[in-house]
Amino acid sequence: MVQELKSAPNKGQDLQRFLMAYRNTPHSTTGCCPAEMFLKRQIRMRLSLLKPNLATHVEKQQEASIKFHDRDTKTVRSFLPGDFVLLRNFRGLPSGYLLPSCNVKVP
Repeated sequence: MVQELKSAPNKGQDLQRFLMAYRNTPHSTTGCCPAEMFLKRQIRMRLSLLKPNLATHVEKQQEASIKFHDRDTKTVRSFLPGDFVLLRNFRGLPSGYLLPSCNVKVP
């Protein structure tokens, strides 16, 4: 192997590729790559670019979950001063009776 590296026309490039592959290969005892143990993250290789991105998958699932959860919610109503609204008066009148009112306090 050493002789192959020495006789190769692109010595530096081949050595870099070999070291990158070695550093990205999980160790049999620890189960982690040397680069991952050193950098606390996985280094990017050509094959790692083919893997699906987990962060975008999680974001898509969260958006779908939010959309599913909010499908039955009603929109928030907004009122302006002077708008006519119906008020329910529970004091003295039957509970289902609605009173029209024009006095709306907008925070």
